[in-house]
Amino acid sequence: MGAITRTLANNITTGGVILPSGINNTSISNVTSLPAGVGGKVLQIVQDVNSTSTEIPTTNTYSTTNLSASITPISTSSKILVLAQFAGFVRMDTTSTGEVTVGLFKDSTNIYECRNITRTADNASTYYAPTFFSMNFMHSPSSTSSLTYSAKAKCDSAVHSFFINRDDTSSSLILMEIKG
Repeated sequence: MGAITRTLANNITTGGVILPSGINNTSISNVTSLPAGVGGKVLQIVQDVNSTSTEIPTTNTYSTTNLSASITPISTSSKILVLAQFAGFVRMDTTSTGEVTVGLFKDSTNIYECRNITRTADNASTYYAPTFFSMNFMHSPSSTSSLTYSAKAKCDSAVHSFFINRDDTSSSLILMEIKG
């Protein structure tokens, strides 16, 4: 038995390195799932990166951030991992507290919200507070139709504006289809 193993090993390796002749593409392409308990397989990734400076006004209703991406799931059991990040500034007046909310939307439905509460520095006539949002959300759309995910933002009345991608920053939205 040892001689057979040694002969097979010598045919596919040299000094512990697998030779190209020892790699079988058929066996690699036949891998269709991970062992139980390991988790899902990433089936596809879509990304949108936006560096356009955008001002979100004080309306307390959602405004576009110009950040969106579309994905068509392969299976209804797939999940979509949505990753989004924004950088910008909130403009406020003296000694106030304001709130900026970023919402993740699937088509026109708000599926997740993240809020950032900012307080101005005392005795500042106008205050620009650096603001950063980072969101992770796992969505189960149960669909094989094209889905558009987007990020929108809104400011409450204490915030004059939320400036996204100001001073050479950029925002990103990443969609990852995970096998269900």
